[in-house]
Amino acid sequence: MKDKLTCENKKQKQIPMFFIPLLSGLIRSAYMYFF
Repeated sequence: MKDKLTCENKKQKQIPMFFIPLLSGLIRSAYMYFF
């Protein structure tokens, strides 16, 4: 049970780490485009 929980937590942490730079890049490109 404990191993499954830690595995799930690792998966949940990996998604935002990959998503945040992508999101910030999108915001930056939109900012450059509009201003």
